[in-house]
Parts: sequence; C-alpha cells; structure tokens
Amino acid sequence: EFFNLDTEDNPEIISPSIAVNLQEYSATAYYAQLGLRLTDRFTLIYRHEDLSFDANSTYLEDILRLTPVNHDILGVNYKIEESHAIKFEIKKTEPEVGDSVTSYTAQWFFLLI
Repeated sequence: EFFNLDTEDNPEIISPSIAVNLQEYSATAYYAQLGLRLTDRFTLIYRHEDLSFDANSTYLEDILRLTPVNHDILGVNYKIEESHAIKFEIKKTEPEVGDSVTSYTAQWFFLLI
C-alpha cells in the first residue's frame, strides 16, 4: 500500500487553539511485503514500512506525535494445524532521529469455534 498526502492546495487548519499550519508540506507512508511458502507449514515473510514527511507538518508531529521512521521486518509463520499458527518476527526500527531498535516477537494465533 502507498499513501501520499500533499497540502499544496489544502493547508492544514485544525483549530486556532490546536494547530495552524499554512505552510505546504507532503507526507508519504508505504509498505511492501513479500512472502515465500517454504512448505505446507512454513511461510517466510519480509516487510518494509516507511513513514516520511516534511518538517512543516504540525499535524503529524505535534498532534499525532509521529516521527519519520522505517521498519524492516523478517518473520516466519508456522501452521500447526488449520486453526492454529505461530508467528516469529524480528523487527528493526530506524527512526530519523535517535538509535535503531531491534525487537523480537512471538505470537500464537488460534480460531475459537
């Protein structure tokens, strides 16, 4: 998915008490994901996520408290049976400002009947 926000013709005015930004800015957010089925039970995934925007964006920075960042995610899904699966992920977060962070996640998915 790809999203692009350009305020060239529509300057951001939320409320005079909250934020007023009459300067133009643009923001882009996207992700791309690839998956590879290794066997009937194992699937390998890779996903890249990116959020970037100009410094003029008061809405994204001040109101939503977002910072420009990108994520690289590598994961393995293991299907135990039709209604149960386990997912393992390694996620590297690289903010525009600050240190990179690597996190590890394990999730168990199941279907309640």
